[in-house]
Amino acid sequence: MNRTTSMMDPPAGWKAYSTDKLALGGVRVVDPSLKLDQRTDLVIRDGIITRLGSIPDRWTGAVIDGSGLIVCPGLFDMHVHLREPGFEHKETIESGCTAAAAGGFTGVAPMPNTNPAIDNAGLVRFVRDKAYGLPVDVHPVAAISLGRRGATLTEFSELIEAGVTMFSDDGSPLASAALMRHALEYARMYGAVICEHCEEQSLTAGGVMHEGAVSTRLGLPGWPSIGEEIAVERNIALAEFTRARLHIAHASTARSLELIRAAKDRGIQVTAEVTPHHLTLDCTILSGFDSNYKVNPPLRTRRDVELLIEGLADGTIDAIATDHA
Repeated sequence: MNRTTSMMDPPAGWKAYSTDKLALGGVRVVDPSLKLDQRTDLVIRDGIITRLGSIPDRWTGAVIDGSGLIVCPGLFDMHVHLREPGFEHKETIESGCTAAAAGGFTGVAPMPNTNPAIDNAGLVRFVRDKAYGLPVDVHPVAAISLGRRGATLTEFSELIEAGVTMFSDDGSPLASAALMRHALEYARMYGAVICEHCEEQSLTAGGVMHEGAVSTRLGLPGWPSIGEEIAVERNIALAEFTRARLHIAHASTARSLELIRAAKDRGIQVTAEVTPHHLTLDCTILSGFDSNYKVNPPLRTRRDVELLIEGLADGTIDAIATDHA
């Protein structure tokens, strides 16, 4: 995406540095593509990293103490919610991109659960125009169905022409297997990806946390693991049938992980993401009734967390995505 050469003002309390002549001392440099992970000095001239190693003698540029800092390729978050248009009281494209840049992200893919839903080329252009000039590339995800209502497919060809590469009704899973089949078939025609929030809502309706011993003890209605897993299994089967590309959003259970691993072993074009909170927190944290920990899908058991970490390490899970909202 094109962006203006000027940068946004740094947040309050931050100091801006020119990258014309800048050095970072003792910084941790990480680049998986180069199998690089080392602590070293780093020199930047005219906005380009020109040296990994000791800062030259008689250096006249600025020097930043890199202790505790990491330099790595810009991160990409493939699942965020920027809430604009329609929910600007929660987030705007500008505020979301500013937060992303502060966290080291240089690209984000916002989901289409806005008001109105991002289900036509005009709204895709609206998001891109709003993002122009911001320090983060914004790649809008378009809705699979009109209004995210799960009844009629959006105009895939028009949206592809507008630059869309992924479709999702995130937060509103497609109940119709027939519609999901058709969505996958159209996506395959254009080389696009279907990203699905896997939930069988007839099993999860009213649930506020993971169904299990903790929900029973707290007297709270549960959201069972099978409510995710049955949808994961159905959608993988449809991806296999259509030979299309399917992405599983925020996988949260051990069984979902098993299904994804088995699908990959069979050569099905399926990828998956996991959120930071599903990698670090479990359902016991809700014992204090703190609704800040009420998420969808819900926090699962410690065993689920441990196996998701293993799945990330062995490549079954392809990405960590924040589901920032």
